Amino acid sequence: IITNLSGTVPQLELLDLTSCNLTEFPEFLKYQSKLRFLQLSDNNIQGQIPKWVWNATRETLLLFDLSSNFLTGFDQNPINLPWQNLYHLDLRTNMLQGSVPIPPQSIINYMVGSNHYSGEISPSFCNLNHLHILDLSNNSLSGMLPQCLGNSSALEILMLMNNSFHGSIPQICPVANSLKMVDLSYNQLQGKVPRSMANCTRLEFLNLGNNHM
Repeated sequence: IITNLSGTVPQLELLDLTSCNLTEFPEFLKYQSKLRFLQLSDNNIQGQIPKWVWNATRETLLLFDLSSNFLTGFDQNPINLPWQNLYHLDLRTNMLQGSVPIPPQSIINYMVGSNHYSGEISPSFCNLNHLHILDLSNNSLSGMLPQCLGNSSALEILMLMNNSFHGSIPQICPVANSLKMVDLSYNQLQGKVPRSMANCTRLEFLNLGNNHM
């Protein structure tokens, strides 16, 4: 694929380059200011996600799929992701390092499992009122889980397995909510299962295995 096109490429709203054997971000993305859906999964893209990718799509991008590549991080390592209206981000199965970046308020599906993220989960994740899927599994995250995690009435899937979280399980479902799947297995969580989980009336899958309960 020729990736250095500029003026010859029209303004696109949807671009799917899944499984195209790409090794770098196509440079013509610099000139795509109307992109809403961008899929670059299952390629061989290495290194960092360049700043020009989000400069061009900061206000327009809704869905971004970069899963199954060899990415190591974001250029300039932003704490808060810059896309203002993004609702779906899939960064699973890469080599991303450092702290987990905080997505925008618009996020619905946030999936960064199977990377090398470390550190703690920011309490800011509790403020994402539209979040349906939170997948931080298979990383090197540690610390205690924010007690407000799982309080959101919108959250349906919470996947935190295969990390090094310790301490107690948060009061998940303090009131009835939408949780369908909770996987906290293979951590170092202690104590008792919170009574509040009795309020998880829609729960279909629960895995607390391989902890210190």
